[in-house]
Amino acid sequence: MRWTWNVWTANYTLRAIDSHGGGPIATGAGSYGQFTQMDLNVTYSTPWGGEVSFGARNLTDEDPEIDDVSGYVDTVTRPLYPVAGRVPYLTYSHSF
Repeated sequence: MRWTWNVWTANYTLRAIDSHGGGPIATGAGSYGQFTQMDLNVTYSTPWGGEVSFGARNLTDEDPEIDDVSGYVDTVTRPLYPVAGRVPYLTYSHSF
């Protein structure tokens, strides 16, 4: 979702992953519960051609539900889930 007003822009992103997995332990496939991540970004466009952005990825610091038996499977968990938790940021860019 995007909202713009004069020199301000706000972006809200919702990512959802349905539950999946449940394969046998021998194959290394675990069970993963439903996961929802919210990101928020606010950008201010400066009068001199710059942009200041701030926000956070995984705003609510959600952790994925990972199968207690199979545990963390690197080939599944890292590409799909934000294993770093909440990540705040501040950036500046300038157009010449």
